Amino acid sequence: IINCLEIMMKFSVIMPAYNGMHYIDAAVTSVLSQSYADFEYIITDDGSTDGTRDYLEKLSKNDARVKVIFLEKNGGIGNARNTAIREADGEYLLFIDQDDFFVDGAFDMLAARLGAEADCGTNFADPAEDVYGAANCTDVLCFGMNRVREDGSLIQAFPPELSGSALRWDLCTVWTYAVRRSIIVDNGIEFPVDSMNEDMIFSLRLARYTDRIERMDECLYSHRINELSTSNNMSAKFDRYPDSRRLVFEECRNAYDASGSASDRKLIFLTALAYYYSIQFGIFRKDAPDTKLKEYRLHRQALEECFGDYLHGHSVTLFRPKCRRFIYRLVVWVSYRMEKYLGQAFFEKFILLMGR
Repeated sequence: IINCLEIMMKFSVIMPAYNGMHYIDAAVTSVLSQSYADFEYIITDDGSTDGTRDYLEKLSKNDARVKVIFLEKNGGIGNARNTAIREADGEYLLFIDQDDFFVDGAFDMLAARLGAEADCGTNFADPAEDVYGAANCTDVLCFGMNRVREDGSLIQAFPPELSGSALRWDLCTVWTYAVRRSIIVDNGIEFPVDSMNEDMIFSLRLARYTDRIERMDECLYSHRINELSTSNNMSAKFDRYPDSRRLVFEECRNAYDASGSASDRKLIFLTALAYYYSIQFGIFRKDAPDTKLKEYRLHRQALEECFGDYLHGHSVTLFRPKCRRFIYRLVVWVSYRMEKYLGQAFFEKFILLMGR
C-alpha cells in the first residue's frame, strides 16, 4: 500500500504577477507546456488592476496544476514570492518572472540531473565528506540563463562559469537555480519586503545554509530585456526604500561573520565589492551628475559601515580567488585600486566621466 501523503511532487514553480497582460501568457505557456508533469504552478496576483486577475482566474479553473493566490493590496515582489512559498508542496522551488520564460524541456533536464546518483556536489559544512554517489543529495542546482529581446530572440547566453564556494556566493538571481524547499522553510529564509535587490539578498541568506550545490551548463531560463527601458528611476526607488542601499552589504557582512573559512570570507567580500561597483558603473550610468554623486556617496557610506575594517586592512587580488567571470574580477580590481590609491575625489570624477 502506497502512503500518498509521503509522495512529494518534484517542483513548485513560483511566479508573482502584477498587471502583466503584455507578457504573462508567454510565461504561463512556457511552464504548462513542459513535457515533465510533476510540478505545481503557484502564481501570486499582487493586486493587479488590468486584466491579469481575470486571466489567472480562468487559468486556475482550466488546469489543476495551477494555484492562484489573489492579494487585494500590492505588496511587492518579495511579499508575493514569500506568500507563494508558504503554499508550496514541491521538493524543489523554481522561480519565474511574469515577463520571462523557461525553454522547452527545462523541467525534464532539471529532474534528470536532480535524480542522478552521481556528481552530487560539495558539502560546504564538511568538504571532506564523501557525498558522491548519494542519491538526491543536491540542495541547489544552478543553470544558465539567456538574455533575450522583447520578441524573445537571443541576445546572449550565460551558462554558469563557476563551481564550489565561488558559485555558492554568486547565486544572485533566483531564476537561475532550483532550491530544495526544506532549506528555505527550515531556516526561515524569506525575500525582503519593501526593498530592492530582493534576489541578491535572498540568495545571500540562502548561501549561509546551503550544504550542497551543483551546476549544469544548459541555459534553461530566458530573461527578457526591455531595451527601451533605462535605469533613470533607480535613484528614486532607492529614495523610496533607503534601507536597500545597505541591505546587500549587511547580508554580506552577516555571511562573512558567520563563515569560518578565510577563502569564503574573501569571496563574500568580493561579492559585496562587485555589487558596489555595479551600482557605480551600471544602473546609474545614465543619471544626472548630482544623482551619480549622491548614490556613490551613500553606497560608499554603507560599504564603509559594513566592511570598513576589511576595506582598510586587506588588498584585492586580480587572480585569486577566482570568483565571477574574469571581466568582473578585472573591473573590481581596477576600480578598487583606483579608489583606494587615487582617492575618492578622483573616483567621483571617473564615475561622472564613465556616464558621458
